[in-house]
Amino acid sequence: MKLSLFDLKDCYNNILNYLEEEDDTDMIEILDGIQDEIGVKCENIARLIQSIKGEVDVLDREAKRLQKKKKTRENKIKSLKNYVEVSMIMMDTKKIKTKYYDFSIQKNPPRLVVETEKYIPEKYFKLNRKLDKRNLLQDIKQDKINPKGVMVEQTESLRIRWFNA
Repeated sequence: MKLSLFDLKDCYNNILNYLEEEDDTDMIEILDGIQDEIGVKCENIARLIQSIKGEVDVLDREAKRLQKKKKTRENKIKSLKNYVEVSMIMMDTKKIKTKYYDFSIQKNPPRLVVETEKYIPEKYFKLNRKLDKRNLLQDIKQDKINPKGVMVEQTESLRIRWFNA
């Protein structure tokens, strides 16, 4: 039985209901159940991808907005704590007790302040070794080196180009 155009569009739109689910099984079952030409199916899936990308962009902007709001709140907390600390220092007071809170100025754990590293012995330095994959790949491609345990892998992935209709 062939589905009408409305039913097909409805089937593809139903996939949007599964965006919040971690598991893609239900979404894949719906796609497998749609009896449609591969070109039409791919085009409708591309439209879904475009729609979801739009949502991702909106979520990204919202996340940035919330991060900015969070940072503002964190700065307010620092500012208020600094205000209380400066006030206590100016009043030469180390402790204040209220009905609900105790305020005290205490010593922090010692921390290291390094003005120059040239007199510090080598044993206190860590060496961060990192593989330069880009240059290694280039040298392997040019047959300059062929180390054991390393192989060049060529994979494929889907690219979708969007056309302006």
